[in-house]
Amino acid sequence: MLAISWLDSVAGPDPVTGANLEHSNQQHQEIVDAILRGDADGAYQVALDHLQGTASLPHGFLVSPEDSSPAASGDS
Repeated sequence: MLAISWLDSVAGPDPVTGANLEHSNQQHQEIVDAILRGDADGAYQVALDHLQGTASLPHGFLVSPEDSSPAASGDS
């Protein structure tokens, strides 16, 4: 919950961000559960899904709505 508190202090409460963090926490628990079961393939798949699903989230915090062109964000 530290991440939620930090985001709330920076951007104010955001139900979308909160939902994303709850989903992320659920995925983390699934990874831990798979590891504890000895299911390396399952842990890998959940971790991969998690990383792919969250890879674009920071972009939304770094690009301002006024200047979201690919050149401004470093994308080509």
